[in-house]
Order: sequence, then structure tokens, then C-alpha cells
Amino acid sequence: MSVATSKEATTIANAPFDNPDGDIILRSTTDCVDFYLFKPILSLMSPVFKDMFTLPQNSLQSGASTIPVILVTESSKTLESLLLLCYPAALTTWILQRL
Repeated sequence: MSVATSKEATTIANAPFDNPDGDIILRSTTDCVDFYLFKPILSLMSPVFKDMFTLPQNSLQSGASTIPVILVTESSKTLESLLLLCYPAALTTWILQRL
């Protein structure tokens, strides 16, 4: 995990990680994909995320928005697989993608 700056053009992840109401963005620095997420969901599902959100953040901001951006080195495919397991509403999406 890193909070360094990134000036590359980014794309937005597929649903359910494309909600502009999210309060945090995880950005894959491998392929510049933004995952719009909700801290409470991630905090409930993972003590790693919960602890990460309690640390001081010197992260990027998303354009003109005030949504913090946390840079991660994992690929978007890896992040999507992990996050689909964390998001309760995403289970159906995850199963359907595997069919």
C-alpha cells in the first residue's frame, strides 16, 4: 500500500465498485483502475482494512473530489477478486462471473 502521487489516466472498476457515493478509493497502480468503496463495509469484513482506516492518511484526492485515494500495487483483477469476497451484495456477481 502506498500514498504516493499518480498522474496516470485511470478507469473505474466494474459494479459494484463504481459507486460515486463511496467514501474511499483503492487504486491499482498496476493498471490504474479505481475501486469506489465504503469504509464501513471493508472495516466490518477485514481487520486489516479497519486498522488501515484508523491510520493517518496523507493520500491523494480524487480529482476535484474529497474522496481519499489509496494506491495499492495489486492488479485490478486481484483487487476485484478480493473485494468481491468482502462485499455482501457482490457475492451473486462473483458467482455469475465464474459461470
